[in-house]
Amino acid sequence: MRGRRKHQGKQLLPAAFLRQGISKQVSTDSQPFYDERWGYGFQIWMTRHGGFALYGLGGQLVIGIPERGILFVSTADTQGDPWGTATIHRCFWDILYPAIGQSLVIPGDDPRESSFLELEKKIRGLSVTIPTITTENELLLNNALGQYRFSPLMQNGGLEELELDREENLLVLKFKTSLASGQIAFGINQLAQETLKLNLEEADGPYYGYASVFDSKEIELTLKRIGDLFAELKILLSIQGNQVSARIRVNGETSMKRFEGIFNGRIIRN
Repeated sequence: MRGRRKHQGKQLLPAAFLRQGISKQVSTDSQPFYDERWGYGFQIWMTRHGGFALYGLGGQLVIGIPERGILFVSTADTQGDPWGTATIHRCFWDILYPAIGQSLVIPGDDPRESSFLELEKKIRGLSVTIPTITTENELLLNNALGQYRFSPLMQNGGLEELELDREENLLVLKFKTSLASGQIAFGINQLAQETLKLNLEEADGPYYGYASVFDSKEIELTLKRIGDLFAELKILLSIQGNQVSARIRVNGETSMKRFEGIFNGRIIRN
């Protein structure tokens, strides 16, 4: 699409079709934010400076400016933010686009003082904030340890059994669904880097998991997959007496979507 006609010398799609596809076919003047008001082609958004944008799921975005040979790709996950895509657009147009073509070297005698090194330093300093689990909340975690069996009603992944064990600063969740079985480790007051095992096979990763507690009543287990395909899985456990409710949500376009749902069950071993 950048060349509008050919890729590596080969004509993949008719040139006329591509010209129409990245040209305004429908007016989008009523869209809620500025960068979606330039028109719409063949499932392709128009942008400033004669460019185009391709939308994926929740912040997965491509912006192309053919006349300048620019192709910008975002693999962010903004599903929880209704203005997430607009934020990515602003980042590109307000910060990145004006800087394209400018020198990346910071003035000075030392050639190591480049913006690349500055960026690397900043990235290395980034960290994930882990919720602190108090002594009171640790009691809730320990009381939740046990094995749970869920209703046989099928819903997406069909959660059947769940077991919580503790190994020092790790909360280990073992599960069985109608489609798979496996285990996940979640850090307590720390970030656990673990391998997710499904049916004794390692799933693509790496994965980072941690546990948190809300209002001393509900346990939230968060698992993030870092890599080419970002995914975030959240399990919210509400336990009252011998009854348990598990709400599972997945962010990101991933095969783990099959585990989503709301499941009710009861404890069978504590």
